[in-house]
Amino acid sequence: MARSRRRPINREIATTRDGRDITRGYVPDNLPLPPQDRILRGLGNNYEKYEELLTDDQVQSTIQQRRRAIISKEWEILPGGTSRQDKKARDFVAEILEGIPVDQIHNKMWSGFFYGYSVGEVLWKRDGAYDGIEAIKVRKQQRFVFDGLQRIRLLTSQNYLGEILPDRKFWAFSTGADNDDDPYGLGLAHHLYWLVYFKKNGLKYWLKFLEKYGNPTKWGRYDPSASEKTKQELLATLQALTNDSGIITPKGVEIALLEATQRAGADYSKLHEVCDNAIAKVVLSQTMTTENGSSRSQAEVHQGVADDVIKGDADLLCASFNETVIRWLVEYNFPEGTKLPKFWRKLESPEDLNSRITRDKTLFDMGFSLMPEAVKDTYGEGYERRQNPPLTPLFAETSTTDLQTATAQKSTPIITGWIDQVRDLLTQSPDLTTFAEKIEQIYPDLNRDEYANIMAQARAIAHLGGMSDV
Repeated sequence: MARSRRRPINREIATTRDGRDITRGYVPDNLPLPPQDRILRGLGNNYEKYEELLTDDQVQSTIQQRRRAIISKEWEILPGGTSRQDKKARDFVAEILEGIPVDQIHNKMWSGFFYGYSVGEVLWKRDGAYDGIEAIKVRKQQRFVFDGLQRIRLLTSQNYLGEILPDRKFWAFSTGADNDDDPYGLGLAHHLYWLVYFKKNGLKYWLKFLEKYGNPTKWGRYDPSASEKTKQELLATLQALTNDSGIITPKGVEIALLEATQRAGADYSKLHEVCDNAIAKVVLSQTMTTENGSSRSQAEVHQGVADDVIKGDADLLCASFNETVIRWLVEYNFPEGTKLPKFWRKLESPEDLNSRITRDKTLFDMGFSLMPEAVKDTYGEGYERRQNPPLTPLFAETSTTDLQTATAQKSTPIITGWIDQVRDLLTQSPDLTTFAEKIEQIYPDLNRDEYANIMAQARAIAHLGGMSDV
């Protein structure tokens, strides 16, 4: 097939500008872009309606569980490259972030997952030759809109179309939408709205049901010939039954309590349970850790699904932080070409030390040993190498028959080194008398520790082999 000589088209075609987006129609560049959330549009784009969802006990509980799962993880900043400048940028960013409450900021910016987007204002400060950050204040979503160019604007009482905001000042985090045409995103509130609506209305009808059928209806019977006065007295007696523990009636008057005989169609508690489980599935992508009676195996499987959600939240929030605040910090203070450091949450579970010890021992038996830095990183401070280390398994899996051969193979390089030192000394000596004097001087320098270690192990294995043969 012949290669096309045409160059790729480098302009955007399916843009949302100039009325090309048929899902919205024509939106001028300087006018607010309407969100595509149909439920929100039906509520008059009033985010307070979504905020009211947080008054539901199940929504609030599960949202806090998902939000705190991220904030509870420690964060770290990794250098973007290996150059000295890249590492310096990493140290600079780390120092800046350690001076502000990063966890509190991310905890509030997480609201973007609930509403669809969140906005944080960066308060810059000049510190000597560098531009630093004094604070990042998270603002309410409803104070902002996006225009036809998807630029964020601030709504004010003086400007209902929104003020254009300066670059590198507001961190806008958007998530949940399945396309790039909607900067408002699509939050959990969209998926929770009808569940909470049905749950609240079901509870309302449930209370009415309990009010009507929770207490039996009072029924009084009187003789057809009873006077009007007798009837009024009977009615007053029935009303007194609500508050009084005992009553009296004249002879000939009967009182009965009517119990509800049909309640199967009014099981609102089941509706409440179904809605709560559905809410947990929407927010946590599982229900087993929030329901009673779940088996341990079920909970472990479903918790794994929740961990995937938590990792997804952390990756999205950290990636947005890196592409905005971190990028701005580096580009304001470091020359072009500096690799951007990365901010991430440590979501991996700590390694089981017993498993690590078993692995390290296996590697040691294979002939590999840990570097001192690795020992410190893995097992912490307080360890140093012994002066007389235990015998290494140089002769592991060696039979008694092959012991002499193995010992010779291990010791030959050491003895050869001694002979080379003696030969060099003899060559450099003018006569045998001088050689005899100097050989006594180099004797302490000959390395005998490794040779002694080999011979000690050989003797020990030979001894054990002899015991085994006996």
